[in-house]
Amino acid sequence: MRTSVVLNLIAAERRHIERLASILHNKPDFKIYPNGRTGRLHLSVPEGDPDVQLFESYCREHDIRFMKGRTRSYSNSEMDAAPYLWLACDGEAVDLDGTRFTDENACPKCGIGRKLAVPLVIPLGRIAGKKTFGFGFRHDFAWVVSKEVSEALRSCTGFTLGPVCDTRAPTTPVDSFYLLIVENYLRRMATITNFSEYDPPLRPRCECNRAGWNLRDEMFYEWEALRNAKDFNLTVERLYGGGFGINRLLVSQKVRQIFLKDSFLPKRAGFEPVHPIEKDPGTKHKFDLPLDLPASAERGSP
Repeated sequence: MRTSVVLNLIAAERRHIERLASILHNKPDFKIYPNGRTGRLHLSVPEGDPDVQLFESYCREHDIRFMKGRTRSYSNSEMDAAPYLWLACDGEAVDLDGTRFTDENACPKCGIGRKLAVPLVIPLGRIAGKKTFGFGFRHDFAWVVSKEVSEALRSCTGFTLGPVCDTRAPTTPVDSFYLLIVENYLRRMATITNFSEYDPPLRPRCECNRAGWNLRDEMFYEWEALRNAKDFNLTVERLYGGGFGINRLLVSQKVRQIFLKDSFLPKRAGFEPVHPIEKDPGTKHKFDLPLDLPASAERGSP
């Protein structure tokens, strides 16, 4: 695994961006806004690189606001060796006006836990020609797969297929697309997994703990917690915070190979390995899970 630090300037004065571009060892690409006075800079360097300190010092000296994050990249051998992986997707915009939701298990305060009700009703013209389509909304993330993809996944476990209707015929399921329904939840991640509260105190976590926690690094699981894992799984932890609380989709290496072999992966999606460990060296989780755990999730230690 290679870890990089991502640094961003947004709407900084052009003179500062050009100065940073000239003094950094890794010349960053930057975009000049139409008015010619401000610009944007994005820089990615290996963790520990002295350019990070140089960048931060310059910004603080000139009172420039910047954002800092971390990214991870993996070799092909690391990806191929991972038994389970996070199937990540930025999601695309789709009109959900015709789709119903259920609030049966939703938190009355933050609303997290609200679920799509089947059938899924969307404008199918929006996804015509796609094999796999992922879209997010405030309370969840959903995947729609074509008939071709559903047939390729027939031998996989941990999911069912739900009906999809076009907004022009909201009560008539089509036979070309299906909603991917995953209801197998894993046990808790290992206590050493690096969670943090999301942007406190501007967006404090909800007391239900469904919203408000972010994942900073890799996902660690004890092998025992993966004992009942299927090909499609959801994390019992809801992540991303800031009013959002989404269970991540973890899939087996078998699913990854199917998606890669037949080019089923959406352009804005990718995989990141999950890190299994024999024994969790930690002892205490950073937060308590909601009391209404899914039935398929085995409770871990408190």
